[in-house]
Formats: sequence, C-alpha cells, structure tokens
Amino acid sequence: MHTKRLLGHQLKEEKQLTIYLKLMIRIMLRELINKENEFQIIFTEISGGGWLNDLVEIIKLKLQPSKIGKKNKSVSWDDIEAEILIYKDNINAKFEIDDIGNISLVHKETSEEVKQKLRDWAMIVAKEVEKQREKEKKLIEVSKKVLQDFNRAFFDDTFKVFNPKKINELEYNFGFDVWKVFVHVPDEQFGGQSPFSICFRDDTMEPFMFHDGGAEGRTPDLEILKKSGKYVIGEEWKREKGE
Repeated sequence: MHTKRLLGHQLKEEKQLTIYLKLMIRIMLRELINKENEFQIIFTEISGGGWLNDLVEIIKLKLQPSKIGKKNKSVSWDDIEAEILIYKDNINAKFEIDDIGNISLVHKETSEEVKQKLRDWAMIVAKEVEKQREKEKKLIEVSKKVLQDFNRAFFDDTFKVFNPKKINELEYNFGFDVWKVFVHVPDEQFGGQSPFSICFRDDTMEPFMFHDGGAEGRTPDLEILKKSGKYVIGEEWKREKGE
C-alpha cells in the first residue's frame, strides 16, 4: 500500500513538472521567435533521463504558423522544428527551419545571462502554474454541472451515460489555449473504449466542443445530441436555457 501511494505521488509530481516545463517553453518561445509571426506549439516528444534525477530532458516540438502572411503562403506543418534541451541550471534552444521560413537559427549556450533568464522565467511560470491549478478545480466543478445537464436533457434517470464522478483526466492544449476534460463512458452503452471529452476555453471556461475520440459505436448517440439543437458537435455551441 505504501509503495502504491509513493508511486502515485511520484507520477503526480512528474505530471506537474511536465506542465511546468511546457509553460516555461511557451514563455521562452515568445522571447526567441520573431514576434511578427504567431505560432501554434505542437509537442511531439518528451524524453530524457527522468525528472526526479534532474537529468537532461529533450523536447521535440513543431511550430505551426497560425497566421500565414502573404510571403509565407506555402508554410506547412513540417517547415519548422525545434529541439530544446533542458538542464537543471541551463537551457539550450536550437531551431531548424526550411528556406521559406523567416525565423533565424537560435542557439543559447551556458551563460549567466541565460541562467538569470531561466530563473526569471521560472518565477513567471510558478505564478502561471498556480493559476492553472485554480482553473483545474473550477473545470472539475463546471464539468460536473455540464454532465449533469446532459443527463437531465437527453436521458431518463435509468440511463446515466455521463458520470460526473469519473472525470479521468484534464489536458491543457498549449497551442490553442483549450482545456479538454476526459469523461468515463460505460462500454456497454456506447461501445468502444476511447474517452469522451468536452473542450473548454481557457479564458472563459465555457464549454464549446464535444469529441468522441473516434469511437464508431458512439457516433449515432452523439448525432442525437447534435440534432436536439441544444448541443452542436464539432463547432461552437451554446446550451439553450429553459425547459
């Protein structure tokens, strides 16, 4: 029992550090990237010796142009790749782009200036992490309310599809400023095992999209929600209040 608790604590700590790292990279990229361009950040890989050992972590990510200017109409997903090495007291950033990109190669070596910047970023990120934790608490409460509304609006008391007590995971999409709440859906009712999720805006905490994880068995049921007029799948929606 003690081992299980310890493992759970370790995994929770590693997850928090991963969130911390992603926030740090996001803040860092704002400083390093040409501010005339706006980019979505797509994390493709996080690897290394392990957080708890303070060893190097290699983060591979892609930057997708969110607003393509007139000079860069042919920019695609694969045009910009970056590899960032994170050490305990140092940060190296190396960007590789193709000929049509207008971002210069950036490489930061160990220096007092870099260390100080990292400390400054860390302080900013620490505040951001605290905000994220508060949002997580609020999201859980909002999610429970939304799921309860689903039950009341579309199913009778004997057909409880969405269980507010079983919110499996919270995920923050750093590229699009969106929270995704994964919800447990019983297999015997929908078929398939991919989680059902609801997306929330980061700024307003308003739900705006459903996602069924591609489970074929659930498609007809989600269509029922869509046709009801109260919920729209795959685009912005507002739940009409009333009877």
